[in-house]
Amino acid sequence: MTVGRSVTAAISNRSFSAVIVESFLFTIINSTAIVGNLFVIVAISRNPALRKITNWYILSLAISDLIVAITCFPLSLGAAIKGQWLYSDVICQVQGHVIQVWACFSLTIVALTAVNRYYRVVRPILHRKIFTKRLTMIITAACLLLFAIVAVGMMYVMRANFQFGPHFFCTPNFTNRQLKKNGSAYISNFHTNLINDGHLMLFQSLPSRSPPRHFSLSKFKGRGISPTK
Repeated sequence: MTVGRSVTAAISNRSFSAVIVESFLFTIINSTAIVGNLFVIVAISRNPALRKITNWYILSLAISDLIVAITCFPLSLGAAIKGQWLYSDVICQVQGHVIQVWACFSLTIVALTAVNRYYRVVRPILHRKIFTKRLTMIITAACLLLFAIVAVGMMYVMRANFQFGPHFFCTPNFTNRQLKKNGSAYISNFHTNLINDGHLMLFQSLPSRSPPRHFSLSKFKGRGISPTK
């Protein structure tokens, strides 16, 4: 099984109070995530007034968080209680890929939601043409498929796998030191660029506006006020 020895030793040497506190926090976070996201999914599915384009993004985030809470957090809770990874190496690989795919997917949905809100407020006519229900569903499905391919393919190309630790989750493990350094930086930059790309899409679409016609610098100059202040 792919488990870091130092991680296993550190977790096994925890005090009883630390085990209780960490296990309790995992239980509270996981229970809140499951109940809260279930409420969101039920509310949108049962209330026709909530079935709007923007709420499709919220629904996608709720489903993403619910899948991670159901499939990944219970595994980490068991590891937190016992102080070691209790499952096979295959389960560790599955958990690592699931977290990586859905984390990237969630960041992308947040960026798409920001772009959607901008067009809804500033350019409502263009918003109705672009953000249709069908196109929104296609983009959402395409993002999920894209990140599933990228996440699995990236680990395969880098010849890396997942190992347990250091925070009760299975994280990427690179055998080569240089590859570990470059791979970790690549993953970090990849996640950061998801947010930056969403902001870039938003600000690139900002219209360039000239000053209003009634605006006059003479009003400031006559009062001895600098317009730059």
